[in-house]
Amino acid sequence: MSKNKGKIIRVILIVLGLIILGTAVSLFYFSRGLKEGAALEIEEIYPLEQEDGRYSGSYDFRRWSNELEVVVENGVITEINVLDDMTVVDGELADKIFTQVLEKQSLKVDIVAGATVSSKAYLKALENAFNAF
Repeated sequence: MSKNKGKIIRVILIVLGLIILGTAVSLFYFSRGLKEGAALEIEEIYPLEQEDGRYSGSYDFRRWSNELEVVVENGVITEINVLDDMTVVDGELADKIFTQVLEKQSLKVDIVAGATVSSKAYLKALENAFNAF
């Protein structure tokens, strides 16, 4: 009985050790780049100065990579489409950011709480679309 008890305790300790190791690796992975991403500066755009058309912009920073398309008609941003999205966020975040951009015609919008880096990644891709030409 004592041998079996020792084996069970060893197995439990190994499983707990693997869980702790997995948690530590996950925390390291998901926290990498947060400080740099949060400090990302977003420059203003000027849709009125942009010719009508479809403009692509991307932003690539670790796990916050995306590519967007911006449609400008008569100096107004009329549409924002996600072409490629590598971020691990739900579509609601993009909708919140894009709705504000469309309403204000500006990148100076409120960042979504709890998703600062993801919000800024979308905004930077939009900025890059305007600066590509």
